[in-house]
Amino acid sequence: MLLIPQSMALTVNPIWMTYLIFLLLKISPMIIMHGFPYEMKLLLNHLVKEKYFNIATLNQRLRCFDFSYTEVSDKPSELDDKVLKNPGQKIRQSASKMWMLAVYLPLLIGDLVPEGCEFWDLYMLLLRICSIAASWQIQPDTIPYLSILIEEHHSKFRELYPDKTIIPKMHYMLHYPRQIVLYGPLIYSWTMRHEAKLSVIKRASSHGNFKNICFTVAKRSQHALCYHLNCGKPFLAVSLQVSTMSVEVPSAKESKEL
Repeated sequence: MLLIPQSMALTVNPIWMTYLIFLLLKISPMIIMHGFPYEMKLLLNHLVKEKYFNIATLNQRLRCFDFSYTEVSDKPSELDDKVLKNPGQKIRQSASKMWMLAVYLPLLIGDLVPEGCEFWDLYMLLLRICSIAASWQIQPDTIPYLSILIEEHHSKFRELYPDKTIIPKMHYMLHYPRQIVLYGPLIYSWTMRHEAKLSVIKRASSHGNFKNICFTVAKRSQHALCYHLNCGKPFLAVSLQVSTMSVEVPSAKESKEL
């Protein structure tokens, strides 16, 4: 049993606990896209074992797939056959790339999977759950339906993969209906925006300066913010990598003249 020192415990009720709409201890992390790598790896291993296709075919179709211009930056990386066969390794993709791969997987290999494949039907059930969870608007009568789908998915998973465990990220799916009732559609509180901000921080800290990493990340993040504010451009319009060199940022007027 973990004992928390009294000095670290809350001795008074924080002000945010007085608002019933914000229940800190009842908020679960909404990591909708993180349930895909585990189940997708199991699915691909089964389909390859049944000789429906091989990983080379999947990668070839992935290279030739016509992603839209808004999706090219999140185009999934090719899969490694050795990673799929190794139980100790995970599919390494960013959150946005994994989401893209999960959504487009039926279009990539759906025609190669025969009808009636229970493993494929289980994956399609997962996609249906995530499509509801990631909806911008959810009707009240959809919430009980979502609970039934999640229960059916977990029961079917235990049946098809008896030697595999339900990981915590799959367990979080059980909390989706309650979270929707309390806080509305999950897309407003999911962790994708945190993942996007984290990727910016990773790029800022990848220049080899680890003497004071917190100062480096904070300074370069502020440089990027100043650049966007001075140029008057939307934050998503420019991908900026701030170097260690001192750069004179043009004013908004000079930027328009350029």
